[in-house]
Amino acid sequence: MILNYTVKNFYSIGEDGVTVDFAVDGNAPRTNLFVDHGNIAGRLSLIESVIGPNASGKTKVLQGIAFLKYLIGYSYHNDPKEDILFEPHAACNGKPSEIASKFTVNDRVFEYSFILDDKKIIKEELKEYSKTKERITLKTLVSRTWNRATKSYELTDKVLGISSTSELRRNASMVSSIMQRENPSDLAKIISDYWCDDVFEYNLWVQGNKEDSSHAFDRLVQRSLHRLSENNNNPVSKKVKETLTKYDIGFNDFFRHETELPVPGANKRIAYGIKHSFLKDNFNTLIEQESSGTKRMIVILDCIMQALSVKNGGIAVIDEIDAFLHPDIVEAFVELFMSPVTNPNKAQLLFSTHNHRLLNSFDSRQIILVEKNEHGKTESWRLDEVEGVKSTDNYYTRYIAGAYGARPKIGA
Repeated sequence: MILNYTVKNFYSIGEDGVTVDFAVDGNAPRTNLFVDHGNIAGRLSLIESVIGPNASGKTKVLQGIAFLKYLIGYSYHNDPKEDILFEPHAACNGKPSEIASKFTVNDRVFEYSFILDDKKIIKEELKEYSKTKERITLKTLVSRTWNRATKSYELTDKVLGISSTSELRRNASMVSSIMQRENPSDLAKIISDYWCDDVFEYNLWVQGNKEDSSHAFDRLVQRSLHRLSENNNNPVSKKVKETLTKYDIGFNDFFRHETELPVPGANKRIAYGIKHSFLKDNFNTLIEQESSGTKRMIVILDCIMQALSVKNGGIAVIDEIDAFLHPDIVEAFVELFMSPVTNPNKAQLLFSTHNHRLLNSFDSRQIILVEKNEHGKTESWRLDEVEGVKSTDNYYTRYIAGAYGARPKIGA
């Protein structure tokens, strides 16, 4: 599970950084929205919502965890000569960027951190927390630091089995590098498996929202339909279909259609669509003919159900969860994480939204507010950090009234 992550000097986020924190204090309500997760991790929220005006940096806040996933699990797959796929804030004058996360895997608590610029990783550390009778300690398992004088890395490794710094690339993490071996170390597999696609589901990638163009959105829809249609016995597919039938869109099933191409020997064109049932009428439509809302329901439900199905709890990170969707449907999506019946594995959900009705569904510890300051840098704060906030407040009404900030400033 994710305890927190921090990003500094990353796109619109300045050097002061932002932190998304799932960890809560002992005063958090004893509800299904929070779980006890061991002596070190403490109590954690299953849901965090990110709210703020357009262009405030909500996507960049969520993008931080997608970027960390890329660094840890997939950065080795880039060309060794390529720059690292991110941009620092334009006003940070060449200062390095930082990104770090505290997370748990099988009751072990780790902290993975990076200091980097767009050319190279300057410092990388993987640490593990442990608890004795007296205190909680933090032990460095592996680290590397760039030495500007020698133009090489200084390495400390107790667990990954790195034989020399020659194995390390400037634009790839140590874990992603070690995972290219035929027999990577056990810890490398543990960390890599946690930050993989099967645990982390999201509609972002390292450079933003995957849906930012119609072509990209169509590819995302096709990916979901392929996953959901090719294996009808897949429990994720079954759950998505069961949920879609509840939303009164006449959904009956998915179908797969093959078309012969006029070129001899060419692969067949595969298309996907939806079988509809309305009373006695049955008909099929290709996915291209469906509404934006229906297509997005499929993508988001695929993401959510994948995360909910992970044995030890996955995490779904969804930017603009309400885009093209009715507020009632968005609330139904979020509620899937709020019940032990639909979320028995304690999966987590992190999302951004303009559906402010949701504010009254959450505790103040589950609401992150975001806005840009006068220097064009994204700032964030959790609602429970705002002075005077009470659990009895109507968060929706007070937010709309401007009591908490993070509202659009519309000139006369």
